[in-house]
Amino acid sequence: MDSFQIQLQDMSFSYDNSKLILRRINMIIKPEDFILIVGENGAGKSTLLKIIAGVLKPRSGCVLVNGRPIHKDKEYFKKIGFVMQYAEDSFCCDTVFDEISFASKNFKLDRIKERVENAARLVGVDQSLFSKSPYELSSGEARKVAIASMLAHDPFLLILDEPFVGLDKLGKESLRNILINWKKQGKSTVIVSHQTKYVDGLANKVFKLEAGSFSQINPF
Repeated sequence: MDSFQIQLQDMSFSYDNSKLILRRINMIIKPEDFILIVGENGAGKSTLLKIIAGVLKPRSGCVLVNGRPIHKDKEYFKKIGFVMQYAEDSFCCDTVFDEISFASKNFKLDRIKERVENAARLVGVDQSLFSKSPYELSSGEARKVAIASMLAHDPFLLILDEPFVGLDKLGKESLRNILINWKKQGKSTVIVSHQTKYVDGLANKVFKLEAGSFSQINPF
């Protein structure tokens, strides 16, 4: 998959098959898009990200990549990186090195050591942490490791759920710089964040979720 376009087409979702959390969502994600999704707590933002990432399936409508349902495209999951709000929720390995390399190994990619080192350098994870348990890291270190693990397999799209939560000011500025560098590579990002000042000037599209409905608003 050399290029991609992801389309959410009249997509609705509910957890209990009665009350809709998301209603007839329509959105297109193109190469080089930086999309910010905002809304109150409980509006369904994290749920929407999980649907884009293929973790959840919509109740109705569909999510397409290059015109095909994402679950029918075997390459799709190699080309996205999904970082959950709480980085430790995604950890499953004994060491930082293994954590960063996990997805790349799972996808049977080559040059694992090089991929890990490049991703770590990009996000500012020192190699001295490679042998450390990811569960012993600070919030800022854990967030960087989680992002590095997604960058190592070189996805087209990075999906981030409240990535600035738990970071101090220096950590937030560092993450902003990571996102700036990511955008400079011509890659795409979909991000949910209440701390919009740290993506100021980055987002070319902003969507607001409110009571399950989705609308595009002017970038901040």
